[in-house]
Amino acid sequence: MKKDNKKAETKQCTIPSVRRSFWNEFKHPLDKVQRNWLRRTFTIINLILIIPLGAYIGVCENTKKWFKDCW
Repeated sequence: MKKDNKKAETKQCTIPSVRRSFWNEFKHPLDKVQRNWLRRTFTIINLILIIPLGAYIGVCENTKKWFKDCW
């Protein structure tokens, strides 16, 4: 009796894992992407682009503010 209950519980708790296609991965948020290599690559490329771009924009805004205040 207990074995049957455990088997039934196991069947209810298992969620079938369906692998998404490569292009379907881009429709989901980054934390839900199944392919770890795709998630890591995207994060690293974003960091390489976003940090210098943010620094450049910050310098431009501060320089513009500085010129506006001083001249």
